[in-house]
Amino acid sequence: MARSQNRPDVTERLRLVSSTRPKGEQVYEHLVALAADLPSGAMLPSERVLAERFGVSRPTVRTQVDELVRQGLATRVIGSGTFAAEPRLPIAPTLPSFSREIRALGMTPGARLISANTRPASEVEAASLGVAGGSPILELVRLRTADATPMSLEHTRYSLIRYPGLDSAPLDQGSMRDHLNDIYGSGGTQAERRFTIASIDERSAVLLHVPPGSPVFRAEVTIRDPDDSVVEVGTALLRADRYEIRMHVDTLAGRAVTPRVG
Repeated sequence: MARSQNRPDVTERLRLVSSTRPKGEQVYEHLVALAADLPSGAMLPSERVLAERFGVSRPTVRTQVDELVRQGLATRVIGSGTFAAEPRLPIAPTLPSFSREIRALGMTPGARLISANTRPASEVEAASLGVAGGSPILELVRLRTADATPMSLEHTRYSLIRYPGLDSAPLDQGSMRDHLNDIYGSGGTQAERRFTIASIDERSAVLLHVPPGSPVFRAEVTIRDPDDSVVEVGTALLRADRYEIRMHVDTLAGRAVTPRVG
């Protein structure tokens, strides 16, 4: 929501109030409050302006702005500036469907095909897909977007024995699960997902519009049908500045702790 044009300059209140606490610590606290006060996507004042307001050196400001970016409270666009972070999206605990999750949040999902490769499955891939070694598989790399903003990079594999002709489908249009359900009547009903934290490589960083080395959620995914046959295996890199994991835990006496993610 846009702020009133009559609202005083938010930097007017940026003053260091303590002579005993480290200046960098105070600068960071003010920057956190400033980023929260600004609308999502609004530009933060320049390092020069902030240094003048705080009465500190520009290197001191730069160090604390870097920390703000590392914590996901702001994003830096080279050549443009630093901006208040967009709100994070919850990682849903249900069977993953990027398109449905993004639509439910009032945004428009998108898919950009980065590569599609038909080749024989390795022994490891064949075992994970439940097919014989050397069986033909389709390997996809797709960039998923929300309102045209890159959100995740998916690397998935499908058996072409189970899904013949899938390599001729429109692979850059929306949900693969919806396509599998519509054409083959089988798109998976259950999923196993394992999340770890990783540093993004340079090529993936360019695609996701984040600096190389930025933290990402790395999800290993296996989707199955009710008969336990494998529909899809793969990995996904989710921008850590755009996603979060929320947990609600009940600790009532006599009951096991039950985490719910999302």
